Amino acid sequence: MQLLLLLLLLLHYTQGHITVMKTGH
Repeated sequence: MQLLLLLLLLLHYTQGHITVMKTGH
C-alpha cells in the first residue's frame, strides 16, 4: 500500500530527526 510506505518513510525521518536533536547536532 502506498500510504503504508509513506507512513513508514515519515516514521524513519522523524526518528532520525529526533536522534539528531538528542545528540545536539
